[in-house]
Amino acid sequence: MAAGNGISRRSVVAGALCAPLLAGAGAGAARATAPRVTAPGVTATPLRSADGTLWMATPSGISGGRVLGLAIDEEDHTRNYYALWSEREGMVPAVPPVDGVRPTVTEINSRGAMAGHRTSAPGADDVTAMVWGPGGTRPREVGGPGSTAGTVNEVGQFTVQQVVENEDGTTGARLYLYTGTRRQAIEPPLPAPDYQPFALGLSDLGHVFGMTAPEYDPCDTDAECPPYRAPTAFFWHRGQATDVTGIAPDGRVPLFRAMNGWGTVIGEYTGGSGRNQVFVFRDGQASTVSSAGGLELGLTGRDWLINRWGDFVGYRRPGWSDGAQPFLWSGGEMSFLPVPDGYSASGSAVNSRRDVAGWCRDRAGVKRPALWRNGRLVDLGLPDGFGAGEATHVTEDGQVFGWVETEPNHRFGFHWRVDG
Repeated sequence: MAAGNGISRRSVVAGALCAPLLAGAGAGAARATAPRVTAPGVTATPLRSADGTLWMATPSGISGGRVLGLAIDEEDHTRNYYALWSEREGMVPAVPPVDGVRPTVTEINSRGAMAGHRTSAPGADDVTAMVWGPGGTRPREVGGPGSTAGTVNEVGQFTVQQVVENEDGTTGARLYLYTGTRRQAIEPPLPAPDYQPFALGLSDLGHVFGMTAPEYDPCDTDAECPPYRAPTAFFWHRGQATDVTGIAPDGRVPLFRAMNGWGTVIGEYTGGSGRNQVFVFRDGQASTVSSAGGLELGLTGRDWLINRWGDFVGYRRPGWSDGAQPFLWSGGEMSFLPVPDGYSASGSAVNSRRDVAGWCRDRAGVKRPALWRNGRLVDLGLPDGFGAGEATHVTEDGQVFGWVETEPNHRFGFHWRVDG
């Protein structure tokens, strides 16, 4: 589910320029563990173990001031494990091993409950869904062999996908919502028997937004490929499933991005003009977000794009090759966040105070982590040795998490604190 929360007020004005790129590089940049000042009033701390050997590439979830992600040892991948990082505790294992094997943890809610799965051995493809209480306590297997736990909401409900064998001997999948130990089947409309359901979002009220997709059929290059079969989208609540693929016109498939605790869904699709469009699905009704001049709208990021009250962030631009301008949608109105002339930017997350985390690409083409707070743009800066970055999460108390990279897709997680 989307973890953003809170009521916000609208006002954005012109802000400060992105700070100049910090010079300096070196082999030790990626192993440094101490906080450092990256811009005036900004302190950045790498998401690393105390000895500097393990690093979190990209945050995947936040619970208060603790961030969840995969801790990686580049020299010995057998040491990799899912970890929680915080300013006070540093990096600690998210959950204990199961029979000597580190589980995969995919989701965490604000109370610290987690969902994921375990295997019988490192790298094995047999999986069993698991859930944990705060701090990795009360581990419990759910489902059976071939199951994975996905989304988890603030009241502790979670979804499980279970692989099953069909009557004709083929493999299929079923989807369930768990409330404690009680299991309820989620039965979306399936275009064909071999379509499999996936849960993409779970609200605190038990709404599920998901998709169904046909089982993957590899195409033999020496033979004629089977015709393409598009996935479908659905919305489920209290045993009732609705096909919402029609949100997108002309047979296009809507792309889910985020759902908040009240069940408001945001996503995007390619419109008939070939331009990206943003939609909102609320109370069983879908609407397309419009922009003055019919400019293209888009979303970057996932769960934290929308807060508790339905405020969400994204970008607008004239076309795919043009610079993007970040927007905040609140109360049915769109306002624009300040960026310097010639820069491109987008919001990736918003909290209840309407702090917006995202990125700002300067005139040299460098992508930099950014925060919009109190009507001004704050460049979070790039630590020495890193050449690009993005802020992807912002907590309710204004802590910012994201990543920076030394080279394309070689990413390292970071935490930023901003004065004021």
